[in-house]
Amino acid sequence: MTLPLAGWYRDPEDGALLRWWTGAEWSDQRRTAEPMPVPPPAYYPERGESGETDGTIDAFATVEMTVMKNGTLTIIEASVADYELDSNGDWIGF
Repeated sequence: MTLPLAGWYRDPEDGALLRWWTGAEWSDQRRTAEPMPVPPPAYYPERGESGETDGTIDAFATVEMTVMKNGTLTIIEASVADYELDSNGDWIGF
């Protein structure tokens, strides 16, 4: 059986916390989980009079995540094209 890499994951005993996984077992180290900022609304390509698009859609968002065997999902990093997070954690278009 392959175990997840060492890192911070949702605490299986308290979903509001992160807990350090050593790569073999849970440690006693815990910290508060930071909420993920809400991304801007999804982008939809413009449609012509017939309702069709030109068939091209560029990548809009990327997400790197870890999914534990018990179904716990941890977002490691997220980015959205043409947006960045400001110091308040809000998405700002540029």
